[in-house]
This record gives sequence, structure tokens and C-alpha cells, in this order.
Amino acid sequence: MYYCMSKQKTASKAILQYLAGSGQVRTERLREAICNPAKRESPSPKMFYKYLSDLVESKRVTKFEFSRNEVYYSMPDWVEYENKITQGTVDHVRIIEKKLEKLVSVPSGHAGADILNDNIEILHSVFVDIKDMHGWATLAKLRNPKENSAAINNILTGTYPDLMEKFSKVIGKFEKHRVEIIEDLLYFQQHQHEFVQQEGF
Repeated sequence: MYYCMSKQKTASKAILQYLAGSGQVRTERLREAICNPAKRESPSPKMFYKYLSDLVESKRVTKFEFSRNEVYYSMPDWVEYENKITQGTVDHVRIIEKKLEKLVSVPSGHAGADILNDNIEILHSVFVDIKDMHGWATLAKLRNPKENSAAINNILTGTYPDLMEKFSKVIGKFEKHRVEIIEDLLYFQQHQHEFVQQEGF
């Protein structure tokens, strides 16, 4: 499993380096440059597209789709990257708010136990979303430390603490189950960390 992850890192690095030196590149040209059968570490075309998709999703690569058969990729410039992070945060906050709307009161009895478990899963998902959003903004700031981005700073000093405060208040509404909720969230986080280590991240 570690080998697979190492192979993805190697391929992703190769994609980023090629785009950094070539500018905007058509898909076919990029694939031919990265998928070299003569090199053992080169990915298959199938895995290349997966790794490329992951880079686009993480906003490290920009996709330009002019038509189904005419698709280009490039490294985003700082302004574009900043805008993507900012828009991603807006979208992320909407998703978090929709998830929190799914929380319901916990009745007593067996039905209450099932509802509590559902609520805990939602809360864990929201917590991960909030931490991911903070991670994106932090890495964006580190990516170009010379840029004093008001948008990125606002995420780190405004949006993130506001969401954490809201998250804390939501848990407060389930005061009777606070200890159980926190313990379960800690359990999720611990086992997620162990899983990441096992997968070789």
C-alpha cells in the first residue's frame, strides 16, 4: 500500500514539474510525457488520469475544457489559486451548514441511540470538513508567503474560528450526550490517523 502511495506521489510530482515548465498543456501531450513505458515508475494511462483528477480536485492544477476532445491543464497562478481556495471555502461552508441542518433531537430509548449515532457521524464529517478547510487556507498561505492575501487571512482568522465556535455551540445543544459525542469524535480521529499511517500517507 505504501508503494502505491509512493507511486502516486512520484507521478503527481512529475505532472506538476512538467506543467511548471511547459505552461498550458493539452491532455494527450501531458499523458505522453508522464506515461513512459520505458520507465518503471511511470503510471499507466488509467492511473495517470486518476492522479491528474486528484490534482485538479485539490486545486493544484487547473483544467480548461474547451470541448470534449480539447482539454488543457496548467499550474494556477497565485490570483487564480487564491480565488479557487476562496470559492472552495464558500462552497465548503454551505456544505457544512447543510450537514448541520440534518441534526435532530435525541429521544430516549433504543431509537435515541440510533439517532445519536447518526448525529455523531454528521458531527465528525463536519469537524473533518472544517479542519480540511483550515488546511487548504494554511497551505495556500505557505505556498506564497510573500503575498499578504486578505481573503486567505480572513479564512484563517474569521471563517475558521467562526465555524469552530458554531460547531462547539451545536455540540452544546446535546449537553446530555456531550461526553459520549466528544469521546466518539476522538475515537474517529484516532482511528483515522492510524488508517492514514497504515496506508503510507
